[in-house]
Amino acid sequence: VASVHLKESAKGEPEDDDFPVLGTGIVDFPEVFRVLGERGFTGPYTLELEGPLVAGLPVEERTGKVKACVDYLKSIGAMG
Repeated sequence: VASVHLKESAKGEPEDDDFPVLGTGIVDFPEVFRVLGERGFTGPYTLELEGPLVAGLPVEERTGKVKACVDYLKSIGAMG
């Protein structure tokens, strides 16, 4: 694995286009990072928020959502 693209899923259906803040959907990120860690992966990671839940939000609100993602990743030990 050369890189990991992080994206949450609100419902988990292929046609869903709601990708909320990490840790608020159905993806088991602690397990994802556990498996990646077992295999020695340390990065890089790309974080993506998109879809109706963030589209059209003011920059300040989008920035707040990115910060919430980073805070979540720190809370599960995914960031040093």
